[in-house]
Amino acid sequence: MIDVHIYGLLKKKFDPNASLGENTIIKLKHRNGLLLNDVFDELEISQEECGDCFVNGKVVKFHENPIIEDKSRVAIFSEGMYLLCGGQHLKGHGFITRSAPKDYDYFHISPGD
Repeated sequence: MIDVHIYGLLKKKFDPNASLGENTIIKLKHRNGLLLNDVFDELEISQEECGDCFVNGKVVKFHENPIIEDKSRVAIFSEGMYLLCGGQHLKGHGFITRSAPKDYDYFHISPGD
């Protein structure tokens, strides 16, 4: 099994009543050769909807498309949720390649936007 932790507004995609403070964990059955893109496909999440993504505590680039091992923990953050502080270090090394628009409204966005 794989635990996929969903953060931010992506939670509403799986539970319209989810609170931002609650844990949203989706368990997926592992299969040999499972790639990160396969996880996104199964959950019907596009990469454009996401900020950062972690596999077993390490930030990953989408184009790397790593193999997901059994008992892995995948963390997917919604668009606009990027690392702070240490994230600047990661950004300098090319792990974070895009930013949310300056006029992005984090407080008044609907889940379908």
